[in-house]
Amino acid sequence: MLTIKIPYTCTDTNYPTELHELRRVQSSCYRSAYQRASEGLVETEIRKYCREIFPELDSWFVQSALNKGIGQFKADWELDKKKKKEFNGSRIFGGKRNFMRRMKGLITHEEYQEHRLENLYSIGAKGDYGNRKFNFNTDTITFKPNRNSHYE
Repeated sequence: MLTIKIPYTCTDTNYPTELHELRRVQSSCYRSAYQRASEGLVETEIRKYCREIFPELDSWFVQSALNKGIGQFKADWELDKKKKKEFNGSRIFGGKRNFMRRMKGLITHEEYQEHRLENLYSIGAKGDYGNRKFNFNTDTITFKPNRNSHYE
């Protein structure tokens, strides 16, 4: 598996707001998938739940968030199992330090919400010759959040 993290700049003025909204919804889906996995639901039930709650999110972004959320839950569960602790299924999204800073009033609610946002997550697929949502060219990367929107 190859993970690519790339800083980007975009010339389209609408792209940052669309990307922010997509990140916000996918982060919510990821947190919901983590919570449902901690409740003992299987992947098909979690997928059905997320498709109902987040209808504006593309199915591939939902699947990517499910894989990340369920995988993170399993990793946390295994870590607590190794430490011989009882796993309670709780995780502080956005970081414990930021949570404590928010509780003390050192950062605003909006700043804390920004810290809770996850990076956009899209899993590649062998059948699609890489990633469904990104085309990698020699000098540009094309992001295709849906059929009608393409961004360089």
